Amino acid sequence: MGSKLKELQKLYKGDENNLLYYYSSPGFTYDLFGCKLAIDHDLNYRMVFRYFDPKIKILGKPDFYCEGMIPESIKQKLTELIAVGFSDLKPIYSPYSNHYVPDDTGSHEYLINTKDGFLRSSLYSISFSDHIQFKTKNEILYYELHCKLLKWIQGLYDFVKQIHYSDLK
Repeated sequence: MGSKLKELQKLYKGDENNLLYYYSSPGFTYDLFGCKLAIDHDLNYRMVFRYFDPKIKILGKPDFYCEGMIPESIKQKLTELIAVGFSDLKPIYSPYSNHYVPDDTGSHEYLINTKDGFLRSSLYSISFSDHIQFKTKNEILYYELHCKLLKWIQGLYDFVKQIHYSDLK
């Protein structure tokens, strides 16, 4: 298990009560936005945002924490994926050959609590959908869940950035 996911588990007292952990690292991008997310079996979430804006010259900005119930569209997709199972999911999805991943590439890492223990799966590269074919029903649902999570997280991030950090400019 990667150290980033161990940190996330430690942050949320990672145990069997959580269904899914998600960690995003932006790679080398303008915003340097990152996110840690935990979803429990009741489909409540806890999330921490961190980002760097080069226009803001304040060091040590605090992370922003939020929690609540995950949106219905994500709930439905996650429920579908759980019903189908996780047997076909690969540990790494990457457009790079031999699973080589450059250090500056963004990553999306998942740790999923299954009946057989925790399953780790990572998605690398912002434009990986152009290069990777998700073939099985499990993989397609996984990718659809990932896209819904990204859209939701980006909306929350935009809101947090606008509200929480506006007084720092």
